[in-house]
Amino acid sequence: MTLQGASTLCLLVGGLICAAGIVVGRRARDLPRARAVRANLVVLGTGLLAVGLLGLLR
Repeated sequence: MTLQGASTLCLLVGGLICAAGIVVGRRARDLPRARAVRANLVVLGTGLLAVGLLGLLR
């Protein structure tokens, strides 16, 4: 797999993980565990988005 392909894959997966974190946060606002899961998913997804963008810009 080329660097561009891997970067695109990171962008796609990162976007899906961020979206999943946002959906989890909206569905279960009152549960403290859901907030922690949402925060972890958003941070992980944002990191993958950053890695994908850095790979494409390289």
